Amino acid sequence: MDAGDVPDEGDDAAPDGAADPVLLGISVHVEGFQGEAGDRQKYMRHRQTLVETADAAEAHGARLSFELSAEFTAAMARWGDDFATLMASRGHAIGVHADLGGTPIPLDAFTHQLAERKAAIEAQGVTVTHVSGICSASDWVEAAIGAGFESATGITEFCVKSIPAEHRPPGYEDIDACARPSECHVPAPEDIFQRAHPWRTSTSDAWLRNEPDSPIVIVAGESGTSLPCLAEGPDVEPCVLDTSDNARFLELLGAYEDVASPATPTVLNISWSIGVPSPAEAADSFFAAVESEVTAGRATWETLPQIAAHFPRVAVDDPPPAADPDTPPPADLERNAVQVGEDRWWVRNPTSGAWLWVRTLAPVEPTADPLPVVVMVPGGANGASKFLQPPGDGQAIADAGNLVVVFDPDGRGRSEGVEDADGYAHQDGLAAVVRLAASLPGADPDRVGIVSYSYGVTMASGALARHPDLPARYLVDWEGPANRLDTGGCAGYAGPDCADEAYWAEREASTFIGQIAVPYVRVQSARDHVQADQEHTLTMVNAAIAGPAPIVMLNSYRVETALDAIPPTWLLPDSVDARKARTIAAHLERLNAH
Repeated sequence: MDAGDVPDEGDDAAPDGAADPVLLGISVHVEGFQGEAGDRQKYMRHRQTLVETADAAEAHGARLSFELSAEFTAAMARWGDDFATLMASRGHAIGVHADLGGTPIPLDAFTHQLAERKAAIEAQGVTVTHVSGICSASDWVEAAIGAGFESATGITEFCVKSIPAEHRPPGYEDIDACARPSECHVPAPEDIFQRAHPWRTSTSDAWLRNEPDSPIVIVAGESGTSLPCLAEGPDVEPCVLDTSDNARFLELLGAYEDVASPATPTVLNISWSIGVPSPAEAADSFFAAVESEVTAGRATWETLPQIAAHFPRVAVDDPPPAADPDTPPPADLERNAVQVGEDRWWVRNPTSGAWLWVRTLAPVEPTADPLPVVVMVPGGANGASKFLQPPGDGQAIADAGNLVVVFDPDGRGRSEGVEDADGYAHQDGLAAVVRLAASLPGADPDRVGIVSYSYGVTMASGALARHPDLPARYLVDWEGPANRLDTGGCAGYAGPDCADEAYWAEREASTFIGQIAVPYVRVQSARDHVQADQEHTLTMVNAAIAGPAPIVMLNSYRVETALDAIPPTWLLPDSVDARKARTIAAHLERLNAH
């Protein structure tokens, strides 16, 4: 196998099945006219600006989501105006712009205030299901759910304050210094791929985690940015909508088209705070600029309730069978695995005795031929849902012609047991899953491999090193850390003490990778998703070269001898991370062909 056997990821072809058009949404924050509840003329000027904006949108086939502030709602009621019902009758959506959460607030008070704002608008005769302006260090997700909202937008980095510091994504270490939402108003999460694909969640302390059975949809997109400020940036006041903002929006739309997936809708939602009126013709110019994208079928306008409807709640699976601690795990594989559905299994971890939840994903287009099998190992403290949630990396790799196997390690997701941070118990559980995978109906037992994401390489390399008889013929590693210095600098979830040699003896991939006897492929972008440099990549590749692995690849390049440094041209552009499933699938095709 030569370096040319794995195609250049920059030239990979589009996957079968084109993605649907990007769903476009505008959350109009109806705010900024101070005192309008006591000044009818000021209110009417505000109202006229909003109606003219709606007129411009409708002229080009767009519909808006108006999110009303408490002051505008009070003014609407005091002056007996029909703005909410008028907009709803014309196909626009009405929601709440709460502007709450800057000051920590108890959950019951938070919920009550949100419910009051919702009820005040609905008293005008409209239905309200979405809310913005609730990011907080407090329980903003639970408050929104308790008040009866079905979706939330206006997602900014201030929302990260509700996540415990030890669980926050990299890049948010200083978020507690933000005293007010206006100080940390950049769209979140940082990854455009995640922002572009809404998800469901239930808790403020883990709102980035997708929970398909949860009550509320998080619609992130660019909703932390106001449309008139796209070109100027957030520090310019006041921002006025003009053609430079139009151009920047079209650039953003192109970026969202690049991360679109056929597995789940892609959503570009942006805010528009009409506190300072833009020139009357500016709105018409904006919608006219976007109309060509809609006409070409690359985008379509929807309101927030319409967008949320694309992400229905999904019921969770039944809990695992109770483990019997008095009965040792059977040595017989068939007695150690229980099929509980067409694509669902329970597998006993022979070391911990825990039942592990396993699911398989087959290509959408069925085939009678045996399929190559890919066991996917999640990074961080994640489980199977990491590959099942939108945008569905698991299904994308399955649709490339593989039988994909995903699972929850001990103590995660639906599985029994306790968290082991990818140590020996987790590695032994993975080994049991790999053995099951090779025996599945429709599987080709001679083409079984492992793909790991991030810290999952520790579990994957450990399983292969400690179980050399596993029926796995390769390991593909996406940006995994090498050792304790990479894993949160020894202060992350994997372990608090760099000096604990016994602990780290079970959890350093650079040690295990030098013991595996199967081909090793490292997938690495120029900017790692966690690490500040490429020292961990160099460590992993050189450790593999020193061991028995017959082939070592860094992206498309075969590594024959230890490297002093990584040639920059060998690293993938950062944009490839947004389509890593396609990149990995290209590697798998070549690996399974040899």
